[in-house]
Amino acid sequence: MFMNEKGGHERQALLMLPASNFEKYLMRYSTWIILLPLYIAGFFVADLIQYLVNVVAGNEGVMFVTTKLMYTVGDTLTEMSKPRNMWHGMIVTGIFLHSVYALGSTFFRSHKFAWVLTTVVIIVVTVLCIWLLPEGTGYSDKDSHQVTFGWDLFFGAWFLLNFWLSYRLFCRQQVIGKFVNL
Repeated sequence: MFMNEKGGHERQALLMLPASNFEKYLMRYSTWIILLPLYIAGFFVADLIQYLVNVVAGNEGVMFVTTKLMYTVGDTLTEMSKPRNMWHGMIVTGIFLHSVYALGSTFFRSHKFAWVLTTVVIIVVTVLCIWLLPEGTGYSDKDSHQVTFGWDLFFGAWFLLNFWLSYRLFCRQQVIGKFVNL
């Protein structure tokens, strides 16, 4: 989100813009969202290039990576008793992890290692949750819609908290900073 703020001069130029902090934060966030389809298109183009190179080289069993991924997901969904719950869980987890990485990119100043440090924090929190709650972490067929709704509210509130903290840290950033944004 903040790759264009690697040096003090870039941060100073950002702070001098005639806009509110909220507008600056939204523009940094929307720039990332605009680039996301380009990243996805790049993945598909790279998949096409690897397919064409393997076809030209005469390799056997050439397949698109995307096709293999879709077959794997389809096989997993047919083996599960309730594939709708899996999709729901994947979407909620993806949105939640998106908010965690937004918070991590704002907190850690070392941009080249921000994703690594954020991933380490996610792993540590996950291990602590598993260690503190050893049983009852799995999904059972007896879970009602109220329980699912309750977990959705919990993760939705955590999602909003992560983005609010990310914005607050963005507002507190200074031109001369160290490793973290405090």
